[in-house]
Amino acid sequence: MFINRRNLLKIGGIGAAAAFAGVNGSVRAAGPQNLQIGYIMADNDPADLAAKKFKQIIEEKSGGALTATLHGNSLLGGERSLWEGMQIGSVDIAITGVGPISFFTPQYAGVQMYYAIRDYDRMDAVFNGPIGEEIRNALLKAKGGRVLDWWYRGARNVTANKPIRQPADLKGLKLRTPEGKIYLEAWKALGASPTPMALGELFNALQQGVVDAQENPLELIATQHYNEVQSHVSLTQHQLVPYLFAIREQTLKGLGEEQQKIVREAAIEAGKYEKDLVRQGEDDYKKKLADAGMKVVDDVDRDAFVKIMESTAAKLENEGLWMKGLYQRILQA
Repeated sequence: MFINRRNLLKIGGIGAAAAFAGVNGSVRAAGPQNLQIGYIMADNDPADLAAKKFKQIIEEKSGGALTATLHGNSLLGGERSLWEGMQIGSVDIAITGVGPISFFTPQYAGVQMYYAIRDYDRMDAVFNGPIGEEIRNALLKAKGGRVLDWWYRGARNVTANKPIRQPADLKGLKLRTPEGKIYLEAWKALGASPTPMALGELFNALQQGVVDAQENPLELIATQHYNEVQSHVSLTQHQLVPYLFAIREQTLKGLGEEQQKIVREAAIEAGKYEKDLVRQGEDDYKKKLADAGMKVVDDVDRDAFVKIMESTAAKLENEGLWMKGLYQRILQA
């Protein structure tokens, strides 16, 4: 593990998570219900701001009977750890990317395939429709976490110390990816050398040359300050997927009926706030990164990327990486 400010926070969070697990139940019965909310996003990311909005809403509407403690910036671990934390009781609410779908319900991993979802309207149709409901039920059964809302995560783009306009520009680049076979196979097909790595380790890895490139939404590129260690952001827009806002089922069931209603409605209200921030903020983040000295590359041949990804999706589906027919259901949603 690279030791930097983010990882020092994470190390401290291990003990905190264990403590939360140890007191889960008895302390809550004696007073206000304090929800431990963990997420991977940095300060001032739209999801961080929406988490603060959620906290404000539940505390105001419950008259203080519900409170929340926020642990952002991967303080309580990465996506897998947060969902496992919900299972053991150290985390009440987790806000993560779609990694848990690959980890715990791989039959639905096709929703993460690059260029499967290409705009926000299609994302809403997929995740608020039958496919999304199936995923909710599968995750609840697998890990005891109930998805209350699907928030927006901006389109993912590639950063490197050179422009990426064609798949050929990726050849030989050590590119950090999240965990998951889909990501590894997709980047291999595009010519890169994919390197799985936790988000909290990425800044130092880029700074030290352990990896050459990475891919993330613009807001995360800005809030994680990758412009300090990368010269170009190329608008490949290769993946559009949601954030999962999920609550531990036992936590939800342990609340009174009115408190459950407050939590469910607050997740939706905070989610609308987050989605508005993401939609409005993409141009702002491009300008912010450009003003910070990063070159924004918009003349990307996305059709060349799409062509490779469509054939790769067919190959992975035929290999049984996710349920048969899911990719076409996504395209037709």
